[in-house]
This record gives sequence, C-alpha cells and structure tokens, in this order.
Amino acid sequence: MDADQRRAVAAAIEQSSIKPLQLFMIAWAANIEIERFPEAARELRRAEYMANAAETLEESRRYVKISGDIIRAAYKAVSE
Repeated sequence: MDADQRRAVAAAIEQSSIKPLQLFMIAWAANIEIERFPEAARELRRAEYMANAAETLEESRRYVKISGDIIRAAYKAVSE
C-alpha cells in the first residue's frame, strides 16, 4: 500500500490533480472493507491463489470471477 500511495502522490503532483489521490483512497477503503469481514478476506485470498494455481483456463476464470465479485462488492460498499 505504501508504494501505491507514493505513486498516487507522484501522479497527483505530475498531473496537478487530486484524482490519483482520490483513486488511491477509494482503493484503500475497498481493501479495508474486505478486511473488515475475515471470511470474505480469506475467500478472496484463496480465490486469487487458486486462479494462479489452476490447471485449466476455465478453472482459473471461475476463481477470477469469485475474486472480482468480492472486490466489486467492496468498491460498491465504500462508494455508497
């Protein structure tokens, strides 16, 4: 997260815009939202691992969808 924050600050300075900082804060908030629910956080980590360890493309896609669903739900929760 620290590296992402430094990149956001650098991009904000370079672009003379706060948009990179806003995007970083939203991503940070979504990450916190996931971690607030230990079962969801475990499921996300497992799905990410399984997507990388999958033996078939279809299996990988199934786990990527699970990961995406969790992440999208977190972004939705913090944007309400």
